[in-house]
Amino acid sequence: MIMEKVLSHSFNVCLGEDILKKLRQEQEKLAKVFTELRPYDSSPHLSIGTKFMTESETGAYLHAVAQEFKSEKTWELTLSDFEPSDAQIGKYIFLTLAPESRERMFSLHERLFRATKGIGSEGMHGPTPKYPYDPHISLIKVQPEEMPQAIQLIQEDLGGVVTPVTRYELTRQKEDEKGFSTFPVMLSIDLQQP
Repeated sequence: MIMEKVLSHSFNVCLGEDILKKLRQEQEKLAKVFTELRPYDSSPHLSIGTKFMTESETGAYLHAVAQEFKSEKTWELTLSDFEPSDAQIGKYIFLTLAPESRERMFSLHERLFRATKGIGSEGMHGPTPKYPYDPHISLIKVQPEEMPQAIQLIQEDLGGVVTPVTRYELTRQKEDEKGFSTFPVMLSIDLQQP
């Protein structure tokens, strides 16, 4: 019997094109100096929550997410600062959120996991996630000793920038023959005007 591969399923806030463009420019600048340590597509995204499950579980997960968020209204996301993470093996540069946006993300995260209870798991290899949920947008992962120089290269100041949230997307991991992962969109939810 062949075991189905467990795949990452990420439910995300879609970032506005203006913000994505600025973040990609910063990533390109950093990539000229540092090696990205993540073995997957590093496109900027803001995760509401990630669960791990097999392809055969995806349908039930998509249905539960669609039902929970089908009547969601548009809202405004406020960005904060670029900060280094506290991870010990490699370091990330995170774009953090203003307090009210962080609270909104925590509320969405709780709703997601309540609505999808019993489908997949929170951890890659079991029920417990490796890290507690902390809403952020990851820019790059570098060696710990590279972080001081990397953080100084960032020129964009997005603190206080407000961007409308008009769509959520659910992606599922897809690995190529070399083990590099991309995340095709499986479900898109357009938010309603208030």
